[in-house]
Amino acid sequence: MDNWDKTNGKEGGTIKEKNDDFIQACNTSSGVIISSNGGRGVMAILNDSLLTKLGQSQKWICGMSDTTTLLNAVTYREKLITLYGIDLLWGLGKFLTDKYAITFEKIIESGKLDSLNSFSLKNIANGSKIVRGRIMGGCLTSFCYLLGTKYDPMSLIDEPFILVLEDILDNLGDIEDKFYQLRLNPSFTSKCSGLILGNYLSDSSKESNKKVQKKALTVFQDSNLPIFVSTEIGHGLPNIPLPIGGMLEIHDRNIYWSV
Repeated sequence: MDNWDKTNGKEGGTIKEKNDDFIQACNTSSGVIISSNGGRGVMAILNDSLLTKLGQSQKWICGMSDTTTLLNAVTYREKLITLYGIDLLWGLGKFLTDKYAITFEKIIESGKLDSLNSFSLKNIANGSKIVRGRIMGGCLTSFCYLLGTKYDPMSLIDEPFILVLEDILDNLGDIEDKFYQLRLNPSFTSKCSGLILGNYLSDSSKESNKKVQKKALTVFQDSNLPIFVSTEIGHGLPNIPLPIGGMLEIHDRNIYWSV
């Protein structure tokens, strides 16, 4: 778009320039709008006019990391499925192997979410239940920015959801606080049907993930929620092109996707 090379400190462009680029993208013949990277500042561009325009465009909107806020706001305000985990720098530039590229292509060309059925989840709590709900979430920190706002996806949805949570692990205490922030939210208590924990990037992600999973089991133990983990979602690993708003049903180790 016109402002692709603009800078505003560490981020790309001013709030107006970012907004203008989205509006310009909506008016093109392209079927996909994809972010170059994550980065702070996404909350600043959220407004009713932009979200309506994005919803009306019916384009695939793709990104990861801090783009979480935009994707969930568009999906649950405009009823438009978006794709998390794929951007130009991380997804296409570093981690999109053939397996993920084929899945990404199938989804954006045909909308066939059943191409995700081969991806695996490991249950670590309350695994006897059949779990069903619309996918919500992404980067934990960025998702929590939406809570309590008019774009809070947990308050906008009127059916069960499955929450996907991953992040960069800078401070385990911050992650724990955000888990409690979710646990204390009335919409979470009444509508969340399950949790999926993705990769928490650090110098030793394997150890980070163990620590985060242990915290999650403690924080959510009284909720009786099924909790799953996946090495194919999150920062620093090949990412599933995760459909925010897609319907997911989990039967033991078998998973089924639909619109």
